[in-house]
Amino acid sequence: MENEIKDILSYLGMGMAVILPIGIYGFLLIDKLIKRMYESFNAEWQKVGKPSGMFYFPPEGRSLQSMISMQLNIFVWFFKTPVWIKSDAVSLENLKRLRWSFAIANIAMLILFVVVFLMIKDLIQQ
Repeated sequence: MENEIKDILSYLGMGMAVILPIGIYGFLLIDKLIKRMYESFNAEWQKVGKPSGMFYFPPEGRSLQSMISMQLNIFVWFFKTPVWIKSDAVSLENLKRLRWSFAIANIAMLILFVVVFLMIKDLIQQ
C-alpha cells in the first residue's frame, strides 16, 4: 500500500510539473492581452469593465470589478475573438497561444485526475 501511495504522489508531482508551467505561461499571455488592450485600445478596455491581468494591474484596474471583468472577458475570448484583437496581429497571436495553453493544461489535468482516480480506486479495492 505504501508503494501505491508513493506512485500516486509521483504521478501528481509529474502532472503538476507539466501543468503549472503551462498555466503560468497562460497567465502571462492574459497579462499581455490586457496590457495591449489598456495601452492601444483603451476605449475598448474601459467599455468591457477595465479588466486587470493576473499579474498586471493598470492604475485604473485595481479593484474586484476589474478582476471579475478579466475573468469574464477571458472566458468570452476563448469562444469569440473580439474585433480589437482581430485588428491586431500581436494580440491575435497571443490569443491563439492562450487558447492552446489552456486547452493543453485542462486536458493534462483531466488525464491526471482520471489516472489518480483509477489508482485510488484500485488501492481501495485491494
